[in-house]
Amino acid sequence: MVEINNGTLSEGIFYKEVEGSVTIAVREMQENVKEPIARCPKCQKPVYETDKAYVCSGHKAGCSITIWKNALETIGKSKIISYEARRLLLGKTIKVTLTSRKGNPFKVDMIFNVEKNRIEFTSQ
Repeated sequence: MVEINNGTLSEGIFYKEVEGSVTIAVREMQENVKEPIARCPKCQKPVYETDKAYVCSGHKAGCSITIWKNALETIGKSKIISYEARRLLLGKTIKVTLTSRKGNPFKVDMIFNVEKNRIEFTSQ
């Protein structure tokens, strides 16, 4: 404001600079807002992705629905991606490629059990 008062900065340039700063701030805020990947099958609140899991936003209210990204690591799948987590939360199956003891790959269907809060093999 001092520069405007003493005539070294025009009011128009000042407002252009403010507008630019606000535009950058709004863009940064929009980039940091995460979209939910699905609705929780238990409480219908949004489920968001974190670094390690897909977590129901109702966890503070007592909802325990969580899909850990490394939940299938012990059976040979390194990470559950958001597309797979979304399918699981919608009650759909995902195909997982595993390796037999003889080293042969095979596919299995898995589903999310809401009551037990875990991923399981489907009954075939």
